[in-house]
Amino acid sequence: MIPSKFYPLYKLAKLYDKTGQGKQAVSVAEGLLNKKVKVESRAIDEMKDEMLNLIEKYKSGSTLTDCLLIK
Repeated sequence: MIPSKFYPLYKLAKLYDKTGQGKQAVSVAEGLLNKKVKVESRAIDEMKDEMLNLIEKYKSGSTLTDCLLIK
């Protein structure tokens, strides 16, 4: 696996989310959303949708950890 590709970054963001590291999860998710897409696919679209939901989860203040640290 190549760390600069979509899937490893997607999994890293989900790992950060699962372990309560919201600030890092949002950072990786935002990086993934800003990444240039070489080949459009449904999988990429689904990953981006999930990352948008993850960012919204932390920025809406619905979680207790790291909410105050996010911009």
